[in-house]
Amino acid sequence: MKIKITAESSCDLSKEQVERFGIKIFPMAVTLGEDVYQDGVDLTPDGIFEYVAATKVLPKTNAIAPVQFEDYFNEQLQDADAVIHFSISSGISSCYQNACLAAEEVENVYVVDTKSLSTGMSLLVLKAAELAAEENADAKTIAETCRALVEKLNVSFVLGDLEYMRKGGRCSAVEMFGANLLKLRPVLQMDDGKLGVHNKLRGPLPKVLELYIDERLNNAEPRTDRVFFTHTCTDDTIPNLAKKYLEDKGIFKEILLSRAGATVTSHCGKDTFGILFLNA
Repeated sequence: MKIKITAESSCDLSKEQVERFGIKIFPMAVTLGEDVYQDGVDLTPDGIFEYVAATKVLPKTNAIAPVQFEDYFNEQLQDADAVIHFSISSGISSCYQNACLAAEEVENVYVVDTKSLSTGMSLLVLKAAELAAEENADAKTIAETCRALVEKLNVSFVLGDLEYMRKGGRCSAVEMFGANLLKLRPVLQMDDGKLGVHNKLRGPLPKVLELYIDERLNNAEPRTDRVFFTHTCTDDTIPNLAKKYLEDKGIFKEILLSRAGATVTSHCGKDTFGILFLNA
């Protein structure tokens, strides 16, 4: 059975990772003013930053419509026996519900609500890709296996640009910190498919990075096969520091760096970063 693994662009896999694991990505739409762009196709995170700096207005993101999913699934099935599609959390987008509606009209499509975003989604996507490559792989079984892993996801971020989140309304609890937020770095955590404030850290970025990684790993029992460090930084300073710090801990066999795409960047702004992994 040939199985295609697909996901929305909000999974934030890099082009190299997409090619390496053979993933098909459905670009989400991002609206800047009156113009609509496709995440990762004709819009990059840098384009987001330039637009917001010039207009002081945040982009808008839109869920993929059922008819778009239906067309996409049919296209993927032209050279595959089944599709397993991974959607951004149903708690923050209607993509999952829309994909399910489309799957009702197309045979052999299995939709997984990751209850996550960014590379939290990708942890499941890559697991599915590895299972699909095995002999006698079965799409329904793989989808069920990945759904069971959703509760094992450990997904969090250190928020970079507080104004993006406040204006975007994605995490209303951020407002509780008031004006002092400019001196603090809130840690956002995915719980039951929604983002909430878990903690707050103080200090320069390199120090906050170490405090954050220590806190996440000391309070979890991570699987050792893979960890993502995902970010919206405009240079490699923080990602490189994070990779070195994680390497020195000697916990993970594979450390994957990923810069968030336009969809996720639209809601969190610059200098947001997080480590994402599966709990044992």
